Amino acid sequence: MIYGAGSEVPSRHPRLRLVRVETNRDLARALRDRLTTRRFDAVIHAMAVLDFEPRAVRRGKVPSRGGGWVIRLQKAPKIIQQIKRWAPATLLIGFKLETRLGKRRLLERARRLLEESGADVVAANQLSEGEDREHPAYLVDVQGQVFRTVVGKRALARAVVDRALRDARASVGLPRRRARPG
Repeated sequence: MIYGAGSEVPSRHPRLRLVRVETNRDLARALRDRLTTRRFDAVIHAMAVLDFEPRAVRRGKVPSRGGGWVIRLQKAPKIIQQIKRWAPATLLIGFKLETRLGKRRLLERARRLLEESGADVVAANQLSEGEDREHPAYLVDVQGQVFRTVVGKRALARAVVDRALRDARASVGLPRRRARPG
């Protein structure tokens, strides 16, 4: 599991490797190093990465004298767009989190992410006020169709993992398991 600052981290398990990253470049390097040297059934890319990054980074201490700072930003590379290049056969589930959009525009953006990244599924939801358990999320397949709607973080996590497990079972020729009630 690759995680960043502020992430919830599961308790240790012998089959779980935890990799902490600080920057977009750290994340890209960690994904590339793993996806190009091992086989993974699925990548669930739920990490919110920066859309912009500093154009230049100063190393070391900078004197406090001398006036203000100007920080120039540039668009950061979209890491999700690299994942299928590194591991074309891996199931890729991406997330599209937006604010203040109607359902139609949210789903348009989810479909655009599917197209631009080559993802197999995108989970689209809104960042809004209120309890997490009240927010709807839409799972959109590669054809751009909503195949499942869930409400709340836990239900979304369960739906994403269920889809990843279903596709992993199918990729090795195992029958689908029956859906859990609820």
